[in-house]
Amino acid sequence: MSKLLQTLQTQLDQTTKPRERVNLMNDMAFEVRDNDPAMLREIAEEALNLAQEEHYLHGEGYARAHLGYYFSIQGDRETAHQQLESAQKIMLQMGENEGVALTHLYYGFLYWDLGDLNQALEEVGQAMKYTQGPTSIIRGWCLYLLGVFYIDLKNYDKAVQYLQQAVPVFESQEHEHGLGRTFNAMSKVYLDTKKLDKAQEYGMLSLKVHRSSGYAVGVARSYHDLGVIALEEKAYEEARYFLNKSLEIRRDSENFSGIISTLTDLGQVYFAEGHYQSVIQQAQEALSLAKEKEAKGKMDRIIRLLVQCYTAMGMLDEAVAQYESLFEIGTTNETQTAKTRITEIENKFQAEKRKQEAEIYRLKNVALKKAYEEIQDSLHYARRMQEVFLPSDDRLKRMFPNSFSWFQPREVLSGDFFWLATTQEHTWFAVADSTGRGVPSAMFSSVIIHALHYLLYEERHSQPHELIQALHEILYVQFNKEKGGKGADHVAISICKYHPESQKLAFSSADQSVFYVKGDEVVEYRSHRHPLGDSAEAITATTEVLTVNPNDRLYLITDGLANQFGGEEGHRLMKKGVKEMILSLQKDPMNLQGKELNKLFRSWKGMQRQVDDICALGIEF
Repeated sequence: MSKLLQTLQTQLDQTTKPRERVNLMNDMAFEVRDNDPAMLREIAEEALNLAQEEHYLHGEGYARAHLGYYFSIQGDRETAHQQLESAQKIMLQMGENEGVALTHLYYGFLYWDLGDLNQALEEVGQAMKYTQGPTSIIRGWCLYLLGVFYIDLKNYDKAVQYLQQAVPVFESQEHEHGLGRTFNAMSKVYLDTKKLDKAQEYGMLSLKVHRSSGYAVGVARSYHDLGVIALEEKAYEEARYFLNKSLEIRRDSENFSGIISTLTDLGQVYFAEGHYQSVIQQAQEALSLAKEKEAKGKMDRIIRLLVQCYTAMGMLDEAVAQYESLFEIGTTNETQTAKTRITEIENKFQAEKRKQEAEIYRLKNVALKKAYEEIQDSLHYARRMQEVFLPSDDRLKRMFPNSFSWFQPREVLSGDFFWLATTQEHTWFAVADSTGRGVPSAMFSSVIIHALHYLLYEERHSQPHELIQALHEILYVQFNKEKGGKGADHVAISICKYHPESQKLAFSSADQSVFYVKGDEVVEYRSHRHPLGDSAEAITATTEVLTVNPNDRLYLITDGLANQFGGEEGHRLMKKGVKEMILSLQKDPMNLQGKELNKLFRSWKGMQRQVDDICALGIEF
């Protein structure tokens, strides 16, 4: 419950005057309208009944307006229109301009959900005419909604113009609900314009505001936004994490419009990962709900996702059937455009079919070779899926322009990985080496990545050593507790937190060294000597804090490099050899060091077999 709602509830409990109670209940209905639809209806109906008993038209008008909004978000457009129309007549009769503005605002939301943007704009324009003064909360919501409309129209300059006007209105009224929603919209602007750093900044701001106000639906919206940003960055594990958190909250609050949007974007994540059956599952649920609620504006996007998915699966009939259904919902303006698109789908399908037939013919009677290739294809597909868990080069470069990553599995799949995440003021990164190699190790690494996200964003640990200790406990309980004593499943890891403004670098590690280069000196920071998750014994990790200077360099490298046999005598490289390699790289700019490190590794290894997975991350501050 938000602070404002708590205050209103206290005032309501303390008064017995009917009209004061009606006014307070209407204020509460406005406050909870997006966060708790069931409570909105309960309060608005109670306010309406009491207002009618007291012949209090002012209170009745506002109660009907809030009920109209309730039925609008529930998809009952007819009842919504009846309530809003009655409310508007009462407000006009009484000369209650702020109330008239509210009904027009609620009509704006209703038509927006219906996909009728022109009528929605008309309603918001009317609402603006009736608002009382520049700091009216309803005026703030009108400015917000105009900003959102212009986002839909892809006129981002106009969108920013209106959203920036909404911010001081909400701030002057200490209206956190509106402020958080505005930050959500700003995040969307920067996402659409590919300014992902700004998008994430506003996404985190909105999450902070919504959490502060106790506005659960706002928290869900912020999780959704952060999930879409992660999708754009190809950080698919992070995207699914945020979107699933959003979906959970939206289902609990019966926010049907939000459920449709989140299901659709989850489908987009699964499509990017190649999980087509999951795409269909998410999209069909979203489409069913969108049809039930007549959310035509959302149906177009869902159907296009299904067309993409069925086309990728080679299911031409399904793709065409889905595309033709666009005509039924009236979202396609020109028949010829749709026909052209269908022809493109058919041509693409036929070309792919010919290619597949040629391949089948080439491999005819070579069953063993085909089986081998299918196994290899599956492994390489799994490798591509594993790589989507890793931060993209673009994302790494945005956080640290002078940096490199090097990912060298021994086999197709790897248990080594690096991780990147951001919070309000800090950039977090890690390099880890999980047990073993191959498929089991890759699966174990995905669990660790998910655990890191959970510990950072849900348990909200703020220091690297806290993540180290909490991760140790999670891994032991989940994988090794039943075995007793030492467990086979563990991880060596270094976790770092960087604050760009203060240039403070904090780090903690387990069974892995951190190498820091200052000038011509390589300093090795040794770690807690036990890996995480291997025993019930609690570990006591510490966080080291450094003030970094320009041109200082940091290297996180898993032990696969130090353990590699090679050289003239065929012995292990060891940490001394790793330090020598790092020193030899200092003549090269950071963006080339990944390639140079790979060359040094191959030169050292020679004809020897690679003994372990390797993952390395280098950063120049």
